[in-house]
Amino acid sequence: MASRRRFVLESRYYYSLECCSRETGAELLSRTAAGRGSLKRQSNPMRPTLSILVALFLGFAVGACIKASMTERRVVELPAGQALADAEKICRGLIASGYGADIQRKFPAVTAQQLQGLFLTWNEGTFSQSGHSVFIMCGINYSGSLPQAKELADYCQSVVKKAVADKFPSAK
Repeated sequence: MASRRRFVLESRYYYSLECCSRETGAELLSRTAAGRGSLKRQSNPMRPTLSILVALFLGFAVGACIKASMTERRVVELPAGQALADAEKICRGLIASGYGADIQRKFPAVTAQQLQGLFLTWNEGTFSQSGHSVFIMCGINYSGSLPQAKELADYCQSVVKKAVADKFPSAK
């Protein structure tokens, strides 16, 4: 009588050998290698399903951990010829004079957690119209919904523009 035996030869596939029930696995493999038997490769039917389930689980897990972050930022250029240290002095002066508290008073609906996303930074760069210059960037980073974000960033820009104009009154 012929019977079917399954041998796991690789971790990914099952191979079925048709043989007589009295042969050992080694004899079957040697007979198959000699060309006297049939070796049929069958994939594991659960492997694709398991792979899809694992991929879906990982996709949901990663998606739940990632928060989309939004940024509203504005740039204020300093007059030509100014140094990076001047921009730093302006920013530090704004912070010392209560920049954050002023914004909190102006926008009471914004939560303390959302206000943690406020930023005020200085740098230098090259702009297409004005060339190389020093600038101050201000705005807010937030996640979720913040309907006042554009208005808040515009207000930050107006405060920085006023501080720059006060520091350099001769500039236009």
